[in-house]
Amino acid sequence: MKALLDSKQMKDVDSRTIKERHVPGLLLMERAALFACNIITEMIDPGESVLVLAGAGNNGGDGIAIARILHAEGIPVAVILAGNRDKASKDNKAQLEMAESYGVPFLEDAESMSSFGLIVDALVGVGGSGSLRDDAAALVSAADLLPVKRVAIDMPSGVSCDDGSVSGPAFMADVTITFGYEKVGMHLYPGRSYCGRILRDRLGMPENFLPDPDSVLWALEKSDIRRLAPARMDDCHKGDMGKVLVIAGSSGMAGAAYLAAAGAFSAGCGMVRIASCEDNRQILQSLIPEAMFTSLDIETYEDKLDECFEWADAVVIGPGLGDSLFSLNVLGFVLSTTTLPVTVDADGLNLYSRIKCNIASRDVVFTPHMGEFARLTGISPGEIAAERIALVRDQATSYHVHMVLKDASTLVFTAGGRGYISTSGNSGMAVAGSGDVLSGVITALMARGINSSVAAPLGVYLHGLAGDAVRSERSAESMRAIDIVNGLDRIWQEV
Repeated sequence: MKALLDSKQMKDVDSRTIKERHVPGLLLMERAALFACNIITEMIDPGESVLVLAGAGNNGGDGIAIARILHAEGIPVAVILAGNRDKASKDNKAQLEMAESYGVPFLEDAESMSSFGLIVDALVGVGGSGSLRDDAAALVSAADLLPVKRVAIDMPSGVSCDDGSVSGPAFMADVTITFGYEKVGMHLYPGRSYCGRILRDRLGMPENFLPDPDSVLWALEKSDIRRLAPARMDDCHKGDMGKVLVIAGSSGMAGAAYLAAAGAFSAGCGMVRIASCEDNRQILQSLIPEAMFTSLDIETYEDKLDECFEWADAVVIGPGLGDSLFSLNVLGFVLSTTTLPVTVDADGLNLYSRIKCNIASRDVVFTPHMGEFARLTGISPGEIAAERIALVRDQATSYHVHMVLKDASTLVFTAGGRGYISTSGNSGMAVAGSGDVLSGVITALMARGINSSVAAPLGVYLHGLAGDAVRSERSAESMRAIDIVNGLDRIWQEV
């Protein structure tokens, strides 16, 4: 699991390394520049030249150090300075003096920018917020139009380190070379699309300088799956692997129930029971004969669901449930009655936004997309997009549920306030039924005994990895939700 820091957190870690470990800022700058130079020299062709766009802060100092090292190695390089040289940071001024003593060429304008094969963005780094200054914006705009290789140092200029927002010209990097820790804005859109491939050097910054774990956002990695997912013992039987109750599918919406059930099976649960309307029995038992079926009707649903609760280890409710009064009553009964772990998805969330009933279980996962989250909270999608981190954290702790805000970069906040950003997934997963599969995956992990605060981020990460496995073999344009179910098999084989 890796920590993702915002600008203030990263500056605090950097400052503590300098003050408490007595590592001079210039030494950190030199190490960062050496790491970047090794990558840049692998990217350029023989004889190809490099242009460094450098600001007046420490990010610019990194860039100037890069230019000096490349120049000393005989690589053609030049620097364009943006900002007021007289107001440059102390370490930036020191790097300027060294570079000038080495004879690094400095250009006055960007007219000859097209003659370079690779452009390095060292204008702003993690300290930037809002729109770029005019001189930096002009350089970035010109660079983005050129058919060159582009490398950003620490963070593409024009992209917010804190939330990935872009409010004007922003550097479109092929590679972002970052230091210390990866940044939050690298993994939230639109910023994520500006970073390209992300490469990191810790620079020897102590791990114990990280802020409080609940104030940092986290990203799962493949190595975490083996650690967090329960082992499947050789002598297990189906009852040992968890039993999932899927309450889903109004008349004509059997597909949603099918996909949730299929997702649960593919996440490793041993048994699935689908509770749906009688109209869906034949199609569901044909589509997924491994799952049991319980018919729900207005006269007997409470008794039947009580029996299902006795059988199940976890419940998912909502996919394709519809917005009828009967569906509303079913949701209210489930949430106010069972103490099993529950995932509420899709129509279940829309219904909950109307009644907001008491919830009996202490292990509840809500999985809204942006529109459903807006209905839950009464906040417009535009406001949510602008303040999503704070809002999702606040709503998770207020409702005391684990909140999964499904998006191109899915955010997960536990009821205790710990946050995760999923770094897996792709645009091919923007397809009907993908969320139904996710709800089944998360619920299966809970049924298998994983704490709901772990099952939510782990399920999101696995779901995204499955989509990535599919995307590696076929076009995103033709991906279907059932492909994601099949992609899970490849991920389990890998880990």
